[in-house]
Amino acid sequence: MLEIFYVNQPVSFTAQVQDFVGWLQRNSQVLAGFEKKAPQIEGTLKALYECAIPEMKETYWTSVQTLVFLGFNEAAIDLLVQHSAWTRWQNKDMAVKAQFEILESLITILQKMPRLAGSSNASAAVVGAAKVFTNASDFEVYRQKWLLACRQLLQNEVLWLECANSDEMTALGAKAVLSGLSGHEKTLRARAGTWTDLLCAQLLHRYSSLESFAELSSLTEYCIDSRDGAAAAAGSSGGDDGDGDGGVSFVADILLAILNDNVQEVISLCSQTLGPWFMAHAPDLFIDAKRQELQQMAGQQFERFVVEFTEALMPNTSMWQTVCDYLAWCPTWGEGALQIYLERLPVSRSDDKTVLQALEVADRHALPACAAQICRTLGVSRWQQGQRGSAVLWLRRGHDDRRVKHYIAEQKGRMDELDQILESLAEYERRRQTDEGGDGRAELDEILETLTGYAFKHESGGDQEKLQSVQLALARAIQ
Repeated sequence: MLEIFYVNQPVSFTAQVQDFVGWLQRNSQVLAGFEKKAPQIEGTLKALYECAIPEMKETYWTSVQTLVFLGFNEAAIDLLVQHSAWTRWQNKDMAVKAQFEILESLITILQKMPRLAGSSNASAAVVGAAKVFTNASDFEVYRQKWLLACRQLLQNEVLWLECANSDEMTALGAKAVLSGLSGHEKTLRARAGTWTDLLCAQLLHRYSSLESFAELSSLTEYCIDSRDGAAAAAGSSGGDDGDGDGGVSFVADILLAILNDNVQEVISLCSQTLGPWFMAHAPDLFIDAKRQELQQMAGQQFERFVVEFTEALMPNTSMWQTVCDYLAWCPTWGEGALQIYLERLPVSRSDDKTVLQALEVADRHALPACAAQICRTLGVSRWQQGQRGSAVLWLRRGHDDRRVKHYIAEQKGRMDELDQILESLAEYERRRQTDEGGDGRAELDEILETLTGYAFKHESGGDQEKLQSVQLALARAIQ
């Protein structure tokens, strides 16, 4: 609906209205689903098609009328063909002659029903319409001739009397269809389950040539009030609990705001109801309208919606790249938010592939300081995990010269200390073999005390090799 009124550029207001009618048709069952008492026609049609004599069911003609009034002429024709009069007429049953003639004429009328064309870039549903007009004047001329055919069939009293004598339900049902096609208000209102159905029927069969948003707004308000009044009456007599109309109510509010050209109200209503994902993409709908008031708010309000959507995604760590992509869309707050988010990624618990992907995102969006911080964070974490070589590489990539120098100096000190221990063990072993140092137990205890605190299993590189040498020397010393 927003696309029809804000994005598409229709050739005329008439074409835009037809696009809107197509939207009402396509979403009729979705909108009906918001109302608990609205009939769901799919299940009804399935039961009718499984019935041998469907016209005996009370729902047969009400379903035909609903389909016709909503413009689903092909579906209505398919249902009319299920009428048993066709088979009986083929079997030479003259008792159904009037029913057959009425059904045949009704199908012809439906097949020739005129429709106005929608815009080229929004396919209005013209299902079952044999004649589609782009010119409103030509449409009106043809429509008057078509309405005359409807009235002539309605006024054939002899035919209707004969039909009623053989099947009164068919006579009443077919008359109601023709009455609605002729634009009779009471008939259309009686069959509409929701205000959206009533609005669709009114635009198709009664007010097919509106000329302004003001007229469309007035008609919409009338349909809403009509169905609200009917629902209130049904509730007072049937104990309706009033639930189930919230969804269709917000559609009404948004539509009226659109028709009254209240863009700010449209955005406010959407933000209250349609969720963060929709509002994150709202700029794609509203800004394309190239309207000044939308352009003014685009850099602030719309950007806030995108940021709110990313906040909803952030708890899901697998969506971190999607979060980055959305933040990159925000020209005002996006860079700062993206930098903070990348710097707070749990890189210490991530594999190198994820870290490299994060660095690629930072480079793509020209955030060198952020990339350096990621490298520094990972370097410190790797050092704490005992992965000294990896730590120094990441710290160098993060341009953290201070820590690199400190860690290298610390590593050199550890290596020097291990060298001293090896020398002490070698000297201890030499003296023990020459009996120069007695039992040397005190000296050995001192060496063991020096070794306390070294974590053998977490060290790497040259440090690990030195420790292994110390272990071998120590093993020989205590034999």
